[in-house]
Amino acid sequence: MLITRYHLAVEPSVEEARVQVFHNCLVILPTCFLFLLCRKTMAGMRSDAFPGRLFIYLGGLSFCVMLLEENARAIMRECFFPHLELTGALRCLVYVVGAYLMAAAAGAILKLIPGVKKLV
Repeated sequence: MLITRYHLAVEPSVEEARVQVFHNCLVILPTCFLFLLCRKTMAGMRSDAFPGRLFIYLGGLSFCVMLLEENARAIMRECFFPHLELTGALRCLVYVVGAYLMAAAAGAILKLIPGVKKLV
């Protein structure tokens, strides 16, 4: 909200495409900060329960998800949604969760590559 207010104060344009470009340029800053903060906070944290281990593993993929989610959403729109008969909140839920899981799966595969593992 603060980013949008700043953008409208600097350039009073409500054209959605221009606002979205502005957001896309600045979203990397809070995402990287949040990733580094969570990484530092969760460093060394271990869990014996399955949900805890899954949560920690998916949290480790958050940077990959941030980088790949736009492509995952495009794949969801083009490949899956023309075949689904969902509407409203259920369609939105499937869209968001599906894109997240696709990006997380791609990130998990990227983590298997030795040189890329350190980056993601």
